[in-house]
Amino acid sequence: MNSIRSNRNPRARKPVRPVRKPASVARKPLADNFRWLLGHVEPIAPLVSTESDESNQDSSKVETESHALPIKSISTVIEENFSQPAVLPERKIKQQQETLRPIVSLAFVLPLVLLYEIGVILFRNDSNRSGIDYWLQEFLATFGGGQLVVLPLITSAILLVWHHRQDDQWQFKPATLMWMVVEAFGLGVILFLAADATSLIMLGKHPPPVIGILDLIRDPVWCSRAISCLGAGIYEELFFRILIFLPLCTWLAKKLEDETVALVTSMLLVSLMFAIVHYDIVNPAGEPFSTTTFLFRLAGSMILCALFKFRGFGIAVGVHVVFDVLMLT
Repeated sequence: MNSIRSNRNPRARKPVRPVRKPASVARKPLADNFRWLLGHVEPIAPLVSTESDESNQDSSKVETESHALPIKSISTVIEENFSQPAVLPERKIKQQQETLRPIVSLAFVLPLVLLYEIGVILFRNDSNRSGIDYWLQEFLATFGGGQLVVLPLITSAILLVWHHRQDDQWQFKPATLMWMVVEAFGLGVILFLAADATSLIMLGKHPPPVIGILDLIRDPVWCSRAISCLGAGIYEELFFRILIFLPLCTWLAKKLEDETVALVTSMLLVSLMFAIVHYDIVNPAGEPFSTTTFLFRLAGSMILCALFKFRGFGIAVGVHVVFDVLMLT
């Protein structure tokens, strides 16, 4: 037992010396230590910079989001306050299309209809009636409806039905009627001057001297003829433009599937009818046929069809009346 214990005595063991590192490893130069430091710092540096970049990006996003609201509100304010000039052309288009409305044409034509009927009553002569008006009166007389009030009521009813089918509103600006008077008078004068220039070039006829307006008004014959011109402008446009041209143009546009071809074809057909009814070929009260006057009426009717299509029934009536009255001078 003692021998065993003696063998187990730690003092009997040889002392273990610590292994010393070589001098090259234990003592590194300063440059190597710096490289070692950089080697351990480099992996950490990107993490720090990435976190800082992310924080910077987050802060920039916050700043962008914080500045987005003022920018959006400014653009909204600019749109609300400075987008009105872009709306002005639409308002101009609406004002130009105001004359195309049937209710506006009715308000423009109704005083002319009343003036025409009053003139016929004052002169008490059915010869003052225009050809189309006379035909319509004779047609209505066959049904016992040839009274003076019936034809104006039919005119109003046609325009009101047209207005109802378009589902249009009833309101309109009274100033539109004043501008329609100016436009109709101006276009009628231009058409009259063009007709005089055409007759001068083609026929060599100088227009007669213009008589004073007061002298014309005092002349009952001229007033009677002017009333006839007034009726011609109203009822010829009603018959040829609304009752014939408008349905024909709509029907041809559906059949031909081309609005331009349908418009030109309708204008030509209606103008041929308009020119022919002024001669004794179909109208006993008409004048003898003449190629020159026929072509002139054909061209004039096509112009009136274009005015009816693009400017409305009221403008076509006004131009027709002004032109016919000026032709009497």
